[in-house]
Amino acid sequence: MNKKEILKKAIKKAMDNGWMLKELQGISKELIEIEVTEYRISWKLKLNGNDIPVMPLMISSIYGVIFDHKFVEALTQDKRVIVDFKTGSLGKIDMTQWKLHLIKMVLEEEPATYLKKFL
Repeated sequence: MNKKEILKKAIKKAMDNGWMLKELQGISKELIEIEVTEYRISWKLKLNGNDIPVMPLMISSIYGVIFDHKFVEALTQDKRVIVDFKTGSLGKIDMTQWKLHLIKMVLEEEPATYLKKFL
């Protein structure tokens, strides 16, 4: 699975779990077509249930979507975890799982491929 396919599936899964871009809230997810390029996501509207997207809604940055807190929360199905930092003065921290995954994703050389484990 390439980066574009991973991103498209991750976005669809997050949408199935209740996430939606703030700008597109109120539009049925069945009417939205997603096109992923190397650096951006195009959101298009399918009119009258037509399979052909005919009306561009907006374009957003890939990183603006995948680092969105609500997106990561919907994708990872938020659960609480205890993170034990072996070094430093942090010790154990109780946090939600999506925050841990967001931290790990930021540290990845290619953050989009980190999302594959949730598909």
